[in-house]
Amino acid sequence: PPLPPLLSLLPPLLLLLLLLLGAAEGARVSSSLSTTHHVHHFHNKHGTVPIAINRMPFLTRGGHAGTTYIFGKGGALITYTWPPNDRPSTRMDRLAVGFSTHQRSAVLVRVDSASGLGDYLQLHIDQGTVGVIFNVGTDDITIDEPNAIVSDGKYHVVRFTRSGGNATLQVDSWPVNERYPAGRQLTIFNSQAAIKIGGRDQGRPFQGQVSGLYYNGLKVLALAAESDPNVRTEGHLRLVGEGPSVLLSAETTATTLLADMATTIMETTTTMATTTTRRGRSPTLRDSTTQNTDDLLVASAECPSDDEDLEECEPSTESIQNIYLLWSF
Repeated sequence: PPLPPLLSLLPPLLLLLLLLLGAAEGARVSSSLSTTHHVHHFHNKHGTVPIAINRMPFLTRGGHAGTTYIFGKGGALITYTWPPNDRPSTRMDRLAVGFSTHQRSAVLVRVDSASGLGDYLQLHIDQGTVGVIFNVGTDDITIDEPNAIVSDGKYHVVRFTRSGGNATLQVDSWPVNERYPAGRQLTIFNSQAAIKIGGRDQGRPFQGQVSGLYYNGLKVLALAAESDPNVRTEGHLRLVGEGPSVLLSAETTATTLLADMATTIMETTTTMATTTTRRGRSPTLRDSTTQNTDDLLVASAECPSDDEDLEECEPSTESIQNIYLLWSF
């Protein structure tokens, strides 16, 4: 006997259902793969970054770039001063900042040690490009990005890391520059006393906007906006809120998002391998991702002198590679 009309429709209905289920499963698998694996290329090596740390960084969270100040004509200065008993000494430093300017020469950020020590770190613009110079007791060490012009009035993001005498610098989505100076280097930035933003004290005042500055756990501009007692402001300075006062183009915004992707990791982790133990095994990358940022600080009893620092506290180049693996993905 002929099949009932409803039963005769089952084969095409089942086929359609199977096709729909197959498409949905394929989309789910594709989505899962695209959101849980980010392959990073570093010296022709590949690494996988877990999705747990892939979240919006503080420089771009909420679609903005963080607390923003305008530094006007005539210069201005924002100074964060550590209390004398709380001055940190570090083997590794991390600095991230967004800015826009038309200046071809200016000092953006400078960190100085206590009087008489001479350690310092400075981020500046020279001939329209970004550079960093630092000295932790041996020689002045410089690193720059000559290909990225930042005096074009557009918004740019700079990230810098130091591990002993080694350093990395990245501007926007340009490739990361690395610096490994020859010879043995002292490693500790001793007794950091003040962070100064704006360059007014260096005779090269910055004019433009600075956003979301982050240095070793300190969001200095946010502290300034909150009238923190450790922060002093002077000169032609204006707070404009939680983001740049100029609208960013879609292209600039996309570039900034990509360039900032891993900055938020700095809020909760450290990759400084040599701060965990003075002698013994070097921590693995897994150890590095679970350390608290307080491990960046070096107890004064651990390396009381630069001579001891030279002999026992010198980081390996592997440490700075681990820094970059967490920094960019």
